[in-house]
Amino acid sequence: MAMRTSTAVAHGALQRLPYVRTASEIQEMKFWRASMLESNRIVDPVKRAKNLTSRLVNMQLGKLSSVTRQVSLDFPALKRMHPFEREVVLLTLGQGTYERHIQSLRRVYATLHNTGKQFERECQELRTKQEAVDCGLCCVEVANYPFTTRGITMGHVFVEGISYQIADTPGLIFRPDERRNAIEKLAVAMMEKTQASIGFVFDPTGSSGTPTADQILLRDELRHRVAEARPEHKWIDIISKIDQPSDDLASLQDRLRSSPCFSVSAQTNEGLVELGDGVRQVLTESACEDGFLE
Repeated sequence: MAMRTSTAVAHGALQRLPYVRTASEIQEMKFWRASMLESNRIVDPVKRAKNLTSRLVNMQLGKLSSVTRQVSLDFPALKRMHPFEREVVLLTLGQGTYERHIQSLRRVYATLHNTGKQFERECQELRTKQEAVDCGLCCVEVANYPFTTRGITMGHVFVEGISYQIADTPGLIFRPDERRNAIEKLAVAMMEKTQASIGFVFDPTGSSGTPTADQILLRDELRHRVAEARPEHKWIDIISKIDQPSDDLASLQDRLRSSPCFSVSAQTNEGLVELGDGVRQVLTESACEDGFLE
């Protein structure tokens, strides 16, 4: 004998409806600030940065799915409610309102998912490590790789009893001003509009993701702009990571021979004493107390 199975849920479905978080509550959730380690199995630094960004995007999309799409699926279908509860919904909200709001919640996730995947695709098309982590996501966490400075860090150093202010700025990229972000523009403004002495740091190893040729072009552009704004400025060049193999090191040192230049290694301490002496000399020769800009 065939038996009819009921598709209606038990009475009390309206008392078990899931909680829908507000936009402000979602923004305050901890997963936005969650960090993620780089994969140590990927040798190329650019691919490693892209992999990190992609995993962050997918992790956050998964969390967003649980608070949007998954919540919408937890709402019982109107046709499966107890007849009395179905009437309560229809009389309270009106015909079709309940279904429209659930669909809206699902569309929210679809929009978020498409936006996240768009950023992920753009990230995969970028060529440098700096661009890979500067893809427009406010939640990107920076790990132990180049371009870790995300803001301008200020400090002081005393030379012969005089206090000089020091600023550490994020690495700039050789690109037009209109494509530079706010921190890059602030760093350029500091060079042009203050009396700071400037130290430009090169990485000839290529591990930063920016070719040495682009670093030279950036240095020449900045020095020309500073010279036009402040003809009497102080400038030194610093070549870092000289303990690591580099095909560009010799040519870079020859290229910078005409200006004060220091070759250093933070790993072996080579050249650091000479660099310290050079910085102190620049500071004492400077007529201002704005200090040394790195």
